Amino acid sequence: ILPIGPNECEVPMDSAYPVCAEKVEFLQSRWQSDPCYAFYGVDGSTCSILTYLSQIEDFCPPHLGRNHSDLVYQNTILQLYEVIGNNSGPAIDFIRSRVDRMSEQWIQAAPVVFWTLKCAVIQVLLYPGALAGTVGQRFEAMVERGGPLGELVQWADLSACLIILGHNITFSTSQHQLHSLIGAAPGRGSCPIQRPLTFDLIYTDYHGLAHLQGAMGLAFQHYQCRFRILDSFGTEPAFNLGSYAHSHGYKTLWGRWGLQPLQYMTMFRKSVRGMLERVHGYITHQVQRYTERLA
Repeated sequence: ILPIGPNECEVPMDSAYPVCAEKVEFLQSRWQSDPCYAFYGVDGSTCSILTYLSQIEDFCPPHLGRNHSDLVYQNTILQLYEVIGNNSGPAIDFIRSRVDRMSEQWIQAAPVVFWTLKCAVIQVLLYPGALAGTVGQRFEAMVERGGPLGELVQWADLSACLIILGHNITFSTSQHQLHSLIGAAPGRGSCPIQRPLTFDLIYTDYHGLAHLQGAMGLAFQHYQCRFRILDSFGTEPAFNLGSYAHSHGYKTLWGRWGLQPLQYMTMFRKSVRGMLERVHGYITHQVQRYTERLA
């Protein structure tokens, strides 16, 4: 193996990107055949080709090229208010209130967590599908009556932490805006999206996952490794298998997606003990707040 110089890049061997080396070899000889390659920064070098194939065509693993910068953690969450500013309703108000209440703790913890990370700034889309459309209207109506707030706690914590760690986030609760953000083609989702996906990760829920599938067409399978699902109580891995769901007659949103267990962001363990711990934590927090008011 030849030594890699400071301005050279090695073609990665990754089973998740089986044609990466083939595409690199192709562009090394053909990058001047179309001006579009130079437009996207390809200059014939392996580094520029890997950057293009990872960021524009998605045939190679993420490559820290010219379009990425190093993480710089933030000691404020003001940017988060700007990000979610175009959204409104009881659910968003709840998210804001939790962010206000917890922000000091997150900011204090950021330096400790930050120095354990070795990654670049990424583009992240946050799409709580449960807050979009008619489902969102029903969800919003339950928020002020003590409805399913666990999901909103997750969205608040996730949003704040991504901002504090220095990543670029986009937050939307609009299905129409989702189509625009991912470049969905007009119609009913039979065609793939119009351009390569510009987000490194998409955090959503089961409702949002269904929206993405309906909008992305064939591209949905191509990009599914970028999806992260907020699933407060968790889903047993077996239910993710399409064959298992089909054989047992499961046709709900909560199964058969074929994702990896690590793609699920689970806050509560689905067990009696987990539920007791959740209730205990909530009661403890409320007692603490009440005691502070009396002091």
